[in-house]
Amino acid sequence: MDRRVSGHVRGHGIPECGGRHGASLPDHDRSADPNDPPAAIDAVVLNTRASWAYFADGGGQFAAVANLGAGPAATTGKVVLADTDGDGDLDVTLAHRPHATEVWLNQGGRNFTLASELGMGVAAALADLDGDRRVDLLIADRDASIIRLGDGRGQFRDSGQRLAGIGEEGDAALADLDQDGAPDAILVHGSGPGAVYLNDGQGQLTDTGQRLPAALSLAIGDLDGDGLPDLFLGRASEDQVWFNDGTGRFADSGQRLSGAAGSRDVALGDVDGDGSLDAVTASSDPGPVVYLNDGAGRLRPGQDIAVGPAEMVGVALADLNGDGALDLFFANYAGFNQVWYNDGTGRFTDSGLRIASDRNLDVALGELDGPAVTPSVPGPGPELF
Repeated sequence: MDRRVSGHVRGHGIPECGGRHGASLPDHDRSADPNDPPAAIDAVVLNTRASWAYFADGGGQFAAVANLGAGPAATTGKVVLADTDGDGDLDVTLAHRPHATEVWLNQGGRNFTLASELGMGVAAALADLDGDRRVDLLIADRDASIIRLGDGRGQFRDSGQRLAGIGEEGDAALADLDQDGAPDAILVHGSGPGAVYLNDGQGQLTDTGQRLPAALSLAIGDLDGDGLPDLFLGRASEDQVWFNDGTGRFADSGQRLSGAAGSRDVALGDVDGDGSLDAVTASSDPGPVVYLNDGAGRLRPGQDIAVGPAEMVGVALADLNGDGALDLFFANYAGFNQVWYNDGTGRFTDSGLRIASDRNLDVALGELDGPAVTPSVPGPGPELF
């Protein structure tokens, strides 16, 4: 299992073609030479004023290179990385209300061009929904969510489908929930019930009728080790874990994780090297929390990360310093973004890196100047994103 990336590249331990919580990732196992250095993991930070791509040197340092546009201040949003035009590298999708959702194509040489401006969105997710081997786009907005079908060149047409909205603060993800090989959808609403939609394999999604509790954020991964994608719900009060029965129906595990209030984002990954998915939340009260998994899906609070005066609203996991352990990149609304290094046991120390300025909304990690895995239908395999 490659532990070097987990998170947005939004990933959750269940492969997604893209999801805030997921994306088409660089193939870190593509080289046959085990002596080759690991790829440098880059960052895209969504900001209320302008979004930037930060390129890494492999030793934990980042340099701002690509400005992904500026305009009237965004108030909420998510960033997703996936290969939307089929050229083998990661492109950037920005859902940032009240702007249009933007698709920026990676031209190589650390250059990006704006390809599409679509409807407003609070969150977004990407996957091949209709089985044509092209990435499609779910834009989740306050009152309704829209499925747009991709043409393989970075353009997306409205499918005519309308799914539930997610309110002012909510989240969306695509993953194969019922094990039929087609990605399904989960939408969580910040102040109302969330919904689960199953895909018929042709891109038509049907509401299952199951309702989930209100949540600010969502992560999908096999938490209890049965090979099925489960849910971690980041909530305004106590976070929750819901287990999948294999048909896309979820049962409340009964866990009430009260280590943080207002979990605006969550990332899943094996931070302590025991082979099970752990969780890290982004919150401001009292701050980010690491939850360690016992292997059966029972999570216990580990480290409370002392980020100082901050409002952490986004989090992603990746090996940022090349030591094989998953590190943390926090998007900070109230100050500089922060990077924390993992000692391999799930204990994190402040790297001292301070990136960008304040008013950040989200972060996604991936190898922007190297090859990416061509998007494929997500499934429940054990390999981490």
